[in-house]
Amino acid sequence: ILAPLFKLTLWFRRIQYEFCCPYQGKAMAEQPGIIVSAYSFFLAGNILLLPSVLTLTRYTGITKPGLAILGGLFVMLGIVARTFDAGADHVALHLVPYFGAEETEKAISNVYGAYHIVSALNNCILLGWLLLAIGAKVSKVFNWISTVSLALMSVLMMGILKGTSITSVVALLGLAVALI
Repeated sequence: ILAPLFKLTLWFRRIQYEFCCPYQGKAMAEQPGIIVSAYSFFLAGNILLLPSVLTLTRYTGITKPGLAILGGLFVMLGIVARTFDAGADHVALHLVPYFGAEETEKAISNVYGAYHIVSALNNCILLGWLLLAIGAKVSKVFNWISTVSLALMSVLMMGILKGTSITSVVALLGLAVALI
């Protein structure tokens, strides 16, 4: 129950700022308390999401072990990737007070997309949410509303310094509907 609420708190705390990297740095310069708390809630939501995913995987696995294991594993690997990104967000945002939003944005832009081993896990979560939602439906753990709601998480964007968009709000509201 807490995981989707924590993640939604992030999105609604920073909805006033535009989506991509340069705007998140400017937001940090203008409202550091709001931005740091928003990103912190997102990280806490990721951590709190693990028991929910494990529980859903367990119940789904009673009758559909293949879908449960693949879906649950892919989602958990994706949560690892999102947690890695949260660390990069933390560092990037805390460069702003020292170098300013513009210089920080230049530095982040120069290294954005640099390969790291965890980036191989990014797409896992997108497929994982779909597999877990389908598994939960065919195993009769979820009804259609919960299934579609959880599947909406597959459109939540990955990457560093992502702000709020209508897509992200819809995906997180779907998570809340599915898990609460």
